[in-house]
Amino acid sequence: MLFSDPYFSGSTLLVTRPDKPIVFDPSRLSGKMVAVEQGDPYEYFLREHYPEVRILQTPTPLAALDAVANGDAYAAVGLDAILQSVIQRRYYGKLHIAGSVSEMPRLVSMAVNQQQPMLRDIINAALGQLTAEDTDNILYNWLRATDYGTPTVGSIIRHYWVEFSMLAVALLLLLLFSQHARTAKRAAQRSEADKSLFLAMMSHEIRTPLNAVLASVELLRGSMLPPRERELVALANVSAVNLLELLDNVLDISKLDARKLLLEPVPIDMAALASGVAGIYRPCAEKKGLALTTQLSGLSDVRVWLDPVRMRQILSNLLSNAVKFTHQGEVLLRVELQQGESGNGTLLITVQDTGIGIALEQQGRLFKAYAQAGDSRQGYGGSGLGLAICRQLVELMSGSISLSSLPDRGTTMTLRLPVDSEPAPAVELVSPPSGHGGLMEAYSPVLVVEDQPANRFVIGQQLETLGFRSVMAEDAAAALALLDQGRRFSLVLLDCNLPDMDGYELARRLRQHPALQWQAYLPIVAISATTGIEHQQRCLESGMDSSLTKPLQLAQLENILILWLDHQAAEFEATAPPLPASAGGALEEIFRVSARDDMAELEKALAERNWPQARHHAHRLHGAALSADKAELAVAAARLEDALLGGDKNAEHLQSLLAALAEQLD
Repeated sequence: MLFSDPYFSGSTLLVTRPDKPIVFDPSRLSGKMVAVEQGDPYEYFLREHYPEVRILQTPTPLAALDAVANGDAYAAVGLDAILQSVIQRRYYGKLHIAGSVSEMPRLVSMAVNQQQPMLRDIINAALGQLTAEDTDNILYNWLRATDYGTPTVGSIIRHYWVEFSMLAVALLLLLLFSQHARTAKRAAQRSEADKSLFLAMMSHEIRTPLNAVLASVELLRGSMLPPRERELVALANVSAVNLLELLDNVLDISKLDARKLLLEPVPIDMAALASGVAGIYRPCAEKKGLALTTQLSGLSDVRVWLDPVRMRQILSNLLSNAVKFTHQGEVLLRVELQQGESGNGTLLITVQDTGIGIALEQQGRLFKAYAQAGDSRQGYGGSGLGLAICRQLVELMSGSISLSSLPDRGTTMTLRLPVDSEPAPAVELVSPPSGHGGLMEAYSPVLVVEDQPANRFVIGQQLETLGFRSVMAEDAAAALALLDQGRRFSLVLLDCNLPDMDGYELARRLRQHPALQWQAYLPIVAISATTGIEHQQRCLESGMDSSLTKPLQLAQLENILILWLDHQAAEFEATAPPLPASAGGALEEIFRVSARDDMAELEKALAERNWPQARHHAHRLHGAALSADKAELAVAAARLEDALLGGDKNAEHLQSLLAALAEQLD
C-alpha cells in the first residue's frame, strides 16, 4: 500500500476515573486493563510495544468509555477529537483525561494500491491545495456525522445554560405578570361586585323613604290646595321622580358596563307602544306650547320582536330630551317598519325637534356616560346617562343610533334596528264604554296575588280608582286555584315574596298552566319593595313582563295598564282623586291587625332561628309599611330584612333591630 501525505493529525488521550493519577507514559499501565476499540491502530500499537498492558476490546470508543465508567477497565485510549466531545456530553464529572501519549500520534492519510503511484501523487497534489478552513470543515463534518449517543440532561443544561437561564427568567416574569393579571382581575371583579352591591343597597335604602315621599305627594296633589302650595307639591313630585329616574339610570349603566343586561324580546305592537310613550310626554309638551306628533308607517297588523321594557326606555329618553330642550315649535316621533323577506326587516325610528340644537364639536361626546352638551344645556339638569344608555341598548339590539343637529335649529335622532316581524293575531276588538263603570265591564278583572292584607286593600282601591275590577289571592295556591276554576284575568299583579311559593316560581307555573295555553297573552307584573339587578333579572327569567316598586303609584300603575291593556289614558283625569276617608280608616285597621300578626311570627321565627320565615315576615312588614305610608317603620323593617338577607345570625344585633322595629310599630 502507498500512503498519501497526512491531512489530519490528532492526539492520543488516556481517560480514567477522577480518582486515578495522571498518565503520560504507557508503561505505567502495565498489568492494568485498558479499553480500546477493536481493530483500532491503538490496539496493535499497545500489543506490539507494551505487551504487559491488558487489552479490553470494545465495539466503539463510546463502549470503551462505558467500560471505564463501570469499573471494567482502568483506562481508555482514543482520539482526542472523539473522546473530548463524548466526555462533555455523557461523562461530565465521571471521567477525566489523565494524560496524552506523545509516542502514539494519530495521523490520517489516504492509501492507494502500490501499483498506482501516480494516483498517490494526484491525491497529494489535491491535499496540498487544502486551506485551513477546508480542513476545519472536513473535521466538523466528520464529527457531526459521528454518533455520540443521546446526551444526558446535565450535559444539555451545561451546554445551554445561558439559554436556559434566559428562558427561566422569561418564564418567571411571565408567571409574575400572570399572577399580577389574575390578582388585578379578581380585584376588578370584587370591585365590580362591591359596586353593584353598593348601588343595589343604596337604591333600596333611598327608595324606601322616597317612595313614601312620592305616595304622600301623590295624595296631596289630589286634594284642594292653594295655587302656591300646588306649585310646591308639583315641584316636589318632579324632583322625586327625577331622583328615581337617576337611580334607575345609574343601575342600568352599571349593568350595561358589566355586560350583565340581557334582552327579552317578545312580539309587541310597536304602534301601540310608541303611541303610549308619546302620550306620556304629550301633556308636558302641550304645557310648553309644543306640538308632539306621531307618524307610524308599516306597523298595521304586524308584531315586531323586541324587548318592550328597553324599547320604552329608549323612546322615553329620546322624547324626554326632545321636549326638555325645545321651547317652541314641535317634536315629531316617526316610526317606520321597512319589511324585508322572510319576516326580516328594519325598524326606523326618528325623533325630531325644533329645540336649541347641539354644536358640532359637542356632538361626539353626547353618547358617553355623564356627558352633557356644553354650557347651553347645563341649566336643564340631568345626569348625562340617558343617551349613553340608549346607545348601549341599541348596540345590544344590533342596531345603530345617529345624531344630526344644528344650534338653534333643532336635533334629529335616528335609530335603525334589525327586527323580525310576524302578522298580528286576529283579536276581537272590544270598545270600552265611557266612564269607570263601563271599564269595569269591558275588561276581565286584574288578579292581585299579595299576602299582605294592607297591600291588597290599597291595590284594590287604586285599581278601582282607575276603573278596573280586581280579584285578590293571598298566596300562590289561591292564585292557581282561581285558574283551575276557569277564571279569566286581563293582568296579574304578583308579589315576589309569598308564604307558600315565591313569586318567581309562581310566574313560571302561571306561564305553564293549561288554562292559559288557549287564552290571550296574560301580562304578569311584579310588585315588590325589592329592587336591583338581580331582582329585575329574576323577574325576566321567570316569565314576568315588567315590575313595579312598592308602594304602587297611580301614574305608574296606570301606565302599566295602558301598555298591556291598550287602555286610552285620555279618558281619565290627569290626576286621580285620593282614597276616601273611610278607605283610609279601613286601611289603618287592616294594617294594625296584620302588622301585629307578622310581628308575632317574626319574633317566633327569630327565637327558633328559622331564618327563611324571619326574612319572609320582615319583608311583609316592609311592604305593608310602605303601602300604609309609614316611612320610619318601613326603614326599620328594611334594615332587619337586609340583615337577614346578608346572613347576619348575630342574636344581639338581630334583637336590637327587632326592638327598633317594635318601637316604630308601637
